[in-house]
Amino acid sequence: MLFRSKSIADRTAIEHELESSRKLSLAANSLFDAISAGNQAFSKEISNVKQFGNNLVNEILDCVSKSNQNEKVPDRGICSLQDLKVEFSQNIAPFCRLSQQTSLFGTPLDTENNILMSKINNLHNWFNYSLNLSPTSMAPPSSLNPSELTTAESLAYATFCVQNDDLEQAARFLVQIDNARIQNIASEWIVEVNRRSEFLRVSEVIRSIGEATSLGLC
Repeated sequence: MLFRSKSIADRTAIEHELESSRKLSLAANSLFDAISAGNQAFSKEISNVKQFGNNLVNEILDCVSKSNQNEKVPDRGICSLQDLKVEFSQNIAPFCRLSQQTSLFGTPLDTENNILMSKINNLHNWFNYSLNLSPTSMAPPSSLNPSELTTAESLAYATFCVQNDDLEQAARFLVQIDNARIQNIASEWIVEVNRRSEFLRVSEVIRSIGEATSLGLC
């Protein structure tokens, strides 16, 4: 009789864990879908995940969602992939190209102390892009030295990455540009790209935990 009672209790406990893991998996999928779609709050999805998740899951969520820079993100949502691409192509890239400090005949110009040379420099920059002498999009080579990249090359590589949905790599190329004006223009976009990547990775990890837990109990 005692053995039978213990067997029933064990089965009930397993069924409860299976149901919890199933609900965690569903909640994790909903969280991933909300973050992937972008432009929608996902605080409710986070609450659902926490309700069915274990301590590890909750710690992972708290680590990313309760940081000072991200604490308001669940209530406002993540920028969508498409919105970030449009923002880059319509605003970030054009303004960065206008702001870049180019060189004339391969020699850097002192644009701060020489107004005439600054104007020549700007004309040279406009001329190159107007006649498509400087490519605006290029596939990055398999290996490169970031310190040797020109501003134009970094922008072209970043543009190619955005066009192919690799916004995180595009952000890396922008960060490497040694130009304060460009960094100021692109900083907010870079933050939003990194934020999207961070939350997507966390949601993928939690979804994997939910699936692994379900498989382990089957």
